Amino acid sequence: DPIKLQTGIEIYDDAVKKTGKLAWFVPMLFNGTPPMSKEQVELFDQHKRLANEYSEMWQTRGGGTYDPYAWTGGDRWKYFEPVMKRYKSRQKHKLRALLLRKGGVLFVEDAQAASDIYRFLGIHNLFDEEHIWHRRGDAIHRLRRKNKLSYVYDEGPRKGEHTRLLVFDRLATTREGVEGRLGWDLNRLRPMLALKAFQLEDHGEDLLRGKAKMRHGDLLPAAAFEEGGALKIAVVVPKAEQDKWFEQIKTDRASAAIGRGILRAGEKMLAEELPFDEPITEHGQQDGHLRPAWEDAYLRGGWSYNVNGDKYRVFNKDGTPKVPQVCIDFIYDSIERWSGTWYSHKETGREHTNGFIHITPWMGKRKRRQVSQLVQAAADHPERMELLRYEDGERIQFGDSERFYTRLKKLGDTSQPGDIIAIHGLKNDGRNHWHSFYLYEFDPIYNLPHLVIGNTGRVRIQPWHPVMRTGPKRSIVARIRWKEDWLRKEKAAWEAGKDKTAP
Repeated sequence: DPIKLQTGIEIYDDAVKKTGKLAWFVPMLFNGTPPMSKEQVELFDQHKRLANEYSEMWQTRGGGTYDPYAWTGGDRWKYFEPVMKRYKSRQKHKLRALLLRKGGVLFVEDAQAASDIYRFLGIHNLFDEEHIWHRRGDAIHRLRRKNKLSYVYDEGPRKGEHTRLLVFDRLATTREGVEGRLGWDLNRLRPMLALKAFQLEDHGEDLLRGKAKMRHGDLLPAAAFEEGGALKIAVVVPKAEQDKWFEQIKTDRASAAIGRGILRAGEKMLAEELPFDEPITEHGQQDGHLRPAWEDAYLRGGWSYNVNGDKYRVFNKDGTPKVPQVCIDFIYDSIERWSGTWYSHKETGREHTNGFIHITPWMGKRKRRQVSQLVQAAADHPERMELLRYEDGERIQFGDSERFYTRLKKLGDTSQPGDIIAIHGLKNDGRNHWHSFYLYEFDPIYNLPHLVIGNTGRVRIQPWHPVMRTGPKRSIVARIRWKEDWLRKEKAAWEAGKDKTAP
């Protein structure tokens, strides 16, 4: 077996500190390096060429370009790509043998190879079956093949949404193939107590010990274990303070739900593949010109609209509104949509429905579409937004990589999923640019924000490197958070108004 043996925490540390900068990985704490599967070994015994390809591929170093948009990847991918082409027709079981280990896990221990697989490989490259089984952490779902290039969830609240291949995902043709545990899905611990992180002290296959980092900052002695097939967590608090802690956890859960709700609205726009607001044919810089034309066509009953001689559709094929967005639109659209403010499906009329958050009345149409005005609004309206701002001398450019990621680690202490990040600085075109996005996911041990969600050409969930690489001189200007008290008051006032107008 050419893949070296590592402990679970060694694998996790490499994933967070290296892979997580370049690729989206599932934050699993493995019991150790997953072994080769019995099926792999049997197939390699039958096909010596395949066995040799496996050894050559995983012994090849993973280095190479770190440009996420390059047409070719690292050295290991350059070896694997022609092999993939050879087996892509009716021999995909051989490709699975090259990539998927015990339990169907896509285990990639090298950051550059993980980045290449994340960018260039899809589930459709490995399977032809109409239905397959997918496991991400401890969540198991059946997938359905939608077309030659994609699989979608076949059940649950995400039914119909596309599924992409992540590092440490597990895949098999049967449910039994993904059922055995290979380690700990630490993200499952968070919702129970609204944790920021579980700081590990001792790791075993059946028991974890450490400290629970609570959402409001406290560290409590904690243990996690399985009982009757269910994952459980226990924290130690003085008996006399248990009632106080129950109330605090209840409050923390409600607060965490707000951030998850806003991000879920963003995920819906990802599933709808909302486009970036940039005309196909541009006369100068015309970012932002599509949305007014789209909204006019939507409200007057049109099915398409034209900008600079190019034709655009008002709705997606499934009838959802195809709303163009610049990056700041995504920020405001997410919170408005979470509150109930959005555009109707084509089968339910042409209505801009009203929820309890409306940004335009207090921002104005022009300022609403400028990231700089978001930062200013956060300063002017502390009752609505909490602002952490870095002044010129405090900002760290992305090109200063080590210091930038140290800043992210510190940012994790005062941030949470659903917070907004505004960046500014020179891009490769020699001009200063603003950009904004939401913090999407923090790793569950070190609480490092490793994924963001926003509209960059289209709606995407990405690691930091692909977002920042086009502007190595850009830096974080501000971290902004919607004030929970304000959101609750707005919702209460909106619901009271509905009650008054109800027949």
